[in-house]
Amino acid sequence: MLRLFRILCLICSCILGAALVVAMFEFAVGERVLNSITGCQMNPEILPNFTCGQGVVRSLIGWVLNLPLVFAIALALTILGPAAPSRTFMLLLYIFDLMFVLALTYPVLVFLARKRVNAPAKVR
Repeated sequence: MLRLFRILCLICSCILGAALVVAMFEFAVGERVLNSITGCQMNPEILPNFTCGQGVVRSLIGWVLNLPLVFAIALALTILGPAAPSRTFMLLLYIFDLMFVLALTYPVLVFLARKRVNAPAKVR
């Protein structure tokens, strides 16, 4: 059971790491270059997001580009209070909050596992 929990935390940590990389990429290249590279446009409405059009590939690109925004919106709405338009959207945000917590738990689990391995054996 603990092994499954560690794997889940590792997956969430990888997703959060990917979101950080995407956020740095978006910040580094700017909106114009990002629009010309991906064909996606930024919607700076109430909840900012990228729209990329129809199709599986475009939807996947949209999810990847929106990943940092969803993490940021989820944390902001959790801290400031639930004000989302629908229950389904709030469920999505709570899932991303859970992923954030599990991602931050993984380094703690790794640290505790190393500490346990390096602990000296007790002599009786």
